[in-house]
Amino acid sequence: RSAERRAACTAASASLSASAAARRSASESVSAAAMHRVTSRCCVGQAAAAFLVLIVVSAYVMMSSVSNATLFLIFASTIIPGYISEDFLILPMDLKFAEGLFLAVLFLALLTALKDRVALPPTRLDRPISLFLALVVFSCGVGIYLGHSVSQLLRDVRYPLYYCLFFVVTAFFPRGKHQTFLNVIILIAFIVGVEYLIEFMSLINLSISGTFERVARVEGLLLPIGTLILGVAWLYAPGRHIRLVGGIALIPIALAFVLTVGRGMWISAGTGFFALGFLYLRDRQRIGLKNAWVIAGVPLMVIAMGLVFQAVTQTGVMAVAARRLARIQTFEEDHSISGRLVSYQNALTKIERRPVMGGGHGETVTFPVVKTAVPHIAILGAVDNVYLTILLRMGVVGLAAFLWIYLRGLRLAYRLFQHSDQGDTRFFAASFFAVYSALLVYGMADSTMMTTRLIFIHAASLGILAQLSSEWDLEARWAN
Repeated sequence: RSAERRAACTAASASLSASAAARRSASESVSAAAMHRVTSRCCVGQAAAAFLVLIVVSAYVMMSSVSNATLFLIFASTIIPGYISEDFLILPMDLKFAEGLFLAVLFLALLTALKDRVALPPTRLDRPISLFLALVVFSCGVGIYLGHSVSQLLRDVRYPLYYCLFFVVTAFFPRGKHQTFLNVIILIAFIVGVEYLIEFMSLINLSISGTFERVARVEGLLLPIGTLILGVAWLYAPGRHIRLVGGIALIPIALAFVLTVGRGMWISAGTGFFALGFLYLRDRQRIGLKNAWVIAGVPLMVIAMGLVFQAVTQTGVMAVAARRLARIQTFEEDHSISGRLVSYQNALTKIERRPVMGGGHGETVTFPVVKTAVPHIAILGAVDNVYLTILLRMGVVGLAAFLWIYLRGLRLAYRLFQHSDQGDTRFFAASFFAVYSALLVYGMADSTMMTTRLIFIHAASLGILAQLSSEWDLEARWAN
């Protein structure tokens, strides 16, 4: 009986212990759930507060003037990372925040035009831009006629329509604000560079030598653009303060530019500096070659900053860069290049069916992606090549209109650079020539000039260039 009593006591003790453990586990689960709810509510509250502040600031800027609203649209749509815009800044009717700002700018421009009776000034880029936008609308009709998905069509067509900002800029942008525009672009590139560095440092483990995590986002294209504009500023910007500020801004821009290890960006930036060198040597107003070092000095400074960063952090930046460059020769081993080639081949197959007018917006390319962690079938409305993307949707006619815009823009920029005697005008013209010489080359490996929110920058650049060119034509006629 004594043994039975001890066994019963042991069993009761074990039962009490199990009950206590269960209660503790349940209590911990409830506490964890409560903590998760509190944390979620705090995050939602912070996101809502940030969104409210952004709305208030946007409304304040939008009410000031059309030109300020345009600059704010470009600034806000670029510095806000895409994943934040997609997850937290979606407006009613599935509008993106940048699209809401764009519609507000268009509405403000319309009200101002009606109130002040502002007419669109004629420029040398009106016809190519108008033709391109008309073809975009026509290709929507082609897509609907061919039975493409309406949701895919709307996703594709929203970005080319951003080029409508061109007309807002030509009508409302003040004469003396084009250098402010370039300063805003440099500021955006500086902020994007800082964002890249913060994200990179949060991903790597500095205690392990040679670690590296690539950071790649759409707005990273501002890094080569900012680098080129800073190079042009050291050659042609009036005033010395912008050169000092530009040297400071170049530090995060150059470091982030190296961290992208983007081969296409590096090659296009090299093309941009080559175009800048051509412009410098052909400059009719140049005296001597005392500033020629800038053309080679800026790329060397970018490389030097990358080497110093690697030495300080012990990361494998240059090793990764060397491997990515070496894989260009053996592209079969590089899933990035081989995947693009497969998508190009499938796009060309569809282009051959409708070469003149294309398959319309909503046309897609389907191809397998096998050299990734999760193999899958990709169905995309664009490929990583702006020229093939336009051929796919709008055919040869659409591509001709697109090239008409930018090739005429480069011609106008070159002419304006050679003949203008205004330092800020020459600065803008040289920046446009260098940047868009680079981007037209970069378009062979990317479709951002047709498929991203960065089109706001392209449209504004074209508008300012057209405005300056028209003003120079008018001054030349008065002089004669």
